[in-house]
Amino acid sequence: MPATDEAAPLTVAELIALGSHTGDDLAAAHSSAVNLATHCGTVTIQNALTGEHRTFRIKLQSARAKFAPGRRVVGLLTGPDNARDFTQFGFATDSGAVAVWRKLRAEGGAAPSKWEGFARMLAELLGSAAPTFDHSPYTVHAATRCRKCGRGLSHPVSIAAGIGPKCAGRE
Repeated sequence: MPATDEAAPLTVAELIALGSHTGDDLAAAHSSAVNLATHCGTVTIQNALTGEHRTFRIKLQSARAKFAPGRRVVGLLTGPDNARDFTQFGFATDSGAVAVWRKLRAEGGAAPSKWEGFARMLAELLGSAAPTFDHSPYTVHAATRCRKCGRGLSHPVSIAAGIGPKCAGRE
């Protein structure tokens, strides 16, 4: 059975409480949890007010990959399979931002695309961007695995319990 990573999630409000409210201090507080500038793996961000969550994967491309060798690609979980159903939309940068691919950016003076919105959220919650929205309802969950079968967990309830719904149903 694979080992589990059961680090307790920190709310952004808790991270902000570790320092002042500046973007630099928020980024420093995040560095002990998940840092967009260096992280490879899966992270789920939950909004406590709405109950909604989004799961993102930052994957390092192989040096021999045909597409973007050696780059960290950011994707959003868009389907039921939390190992394969990620829609990739940009690159994670060493400065703690997400560079959204040109084809997914808004045109001209239009409002930001949903992908640019996701990139901004990641940069603020996990990176070095200065806050532009209220971070207090958001909780960041680093990737964990089911303690029974070892599959990746992406739903906040499963992450907190340390077990997926299928395995929990068998207990």
